[in-house]
Amino acid sequence: MFFFLTLFMQDVWGYSPLKTSLAYLPFVGVILAATVVTQQAVTRVGARPLLIADSAVAAGGIVWLSRINENSSFAGGMLGPEMVLGAGLGPVAAALQTQIYHHALAAGFSRGYLVSAGIMALILIIALAMIRVTRQDLSGADPISEPAGDAISPGRT
Repeated sequence: MFFFLTLFMQDVWGYSPLKTSLAYLPFVGVILAATVVTQQAVTRVGARPLLIADSAVAAGGIVWLSRINENSSFAGGMLGPEMVLGAGLGPVAAALQTQIYHHALAAGFSRGYLVSAGIMALILIIALAMIRVTRQDLSGADPISEPAGDAISPGRT
């Protein structure tokens, strides 16, 4: 998701790489603050209720973020969903890590599984995008192999 959000900000909104990375700073700040609060709350409430509630908050942030379009502004279209998403994802990660540390054998498997799942999801999304681009190329003219105008066509002097 963040890969495509970065592409959106740079290609559609015209953000530079520096401006794009600065746009993620509020998200990182909310994650850090929410993680600190969650680590203290896990000992009082337990991990399960926090995982359920914070997953719902993160899902709400993703749904809200899906409404972004080319006419949205950073403050109006991305800042709010980014903050809600960070408030959900930070606590989920903290609560999961707390549970995983209690089961040391599963810690390595869990981290590897999460990384592998993220990579596989990115590969799948890129493959689907390439299939769509290929289908569009097959249905229309190929702009690379055909000349732009008639100036080079045979029989012209």
